[in-house]
Amino acid sequence: MGYGVDRNEVLRYLGYAGQAMEPGLLGRIDAIIDRCEQDLSPKSIVGYFGIAVHGADAVDPSGGVGCAGGAEEPCGETQCADGLAYVDVAGASLRLPGFDIVRHLRGARECALFACTLGARSEQELARLNIANPLDALVYDAACSALIERVADATEARIVAEAAERGLHANWRYGPGYGDLPLSVQPQFLSVLKAFETIGLSVTDTDLLLPTKSITAIVGLFDAPPAAEKPRVCESCNMKDFCTLRAKGRVCHG
Repeated sequence: MGYGVDRNEVLRYLGYAGQAMEPGLLGRIDAIIDRCEQDLSPKSIVGYFGIAVHGADAVDPSGGVGCAGGAEEPCGETQCADGLAYVDVAGASLRLPGFDIVRHLRGARECALFACTLGARSEQELARLNIANPLDALVYDAACSALIERVADATEARIVAEAAERGLHANWRYGPGYGDLPLSVQPQFLSVLKAFETIGLSVTDTDLLLPTKSITAIVGLFDAPPAAEKPRVCESCNMKDFCTLRAKGRVCHG
């Protein structure tokens, strides 16, 4: 599958801001983008899980709504006594702590966990280029960063389409390391998805993904469009190139 990496995205990762370029550099960048797309074999995995959200009132104390339960019933209290906020992923021994992930999944019926990676070959080629040609290594690293984002967009588009087929609405992906959701959830996150066995994705002792050109994320699935989310617009959607709904004359919004 061609993911259509945009040269402008690669330039953005390179920190380009209109500076003069040496002749032939754009062609060199395009050649490296093509090599990434042709040589690498990105992989992804998705899992769907029920959730129990604890401490939603701690995100918005003025609301006084108690714990919003997702697939579970609310706790019925107007204020969680322990003051903690977290999401338990049903049947997975995975707890996602933090106010931000509670906000992201508050009111969701379930969630989709996903992981995607460019694979070990991206690491090997980058290591080779760092020795052979540092400039090409810099461009290759930026091209890989742009490519894995496109892979994540395609994976998210798959989740949105599968949710729509079930009459559900998806919000945007949210990953460990964003806001107050710690990277320390990565080992169990990958274990739940069996990511090492299925796509060769592991995690270091410092909770960084390996291969490094990899992404993990959580998408909430709701019975109705999430009120707090910004409206989706097809023309500006990062997933539009991978959308299967529009081919059927449908949209995931409105």
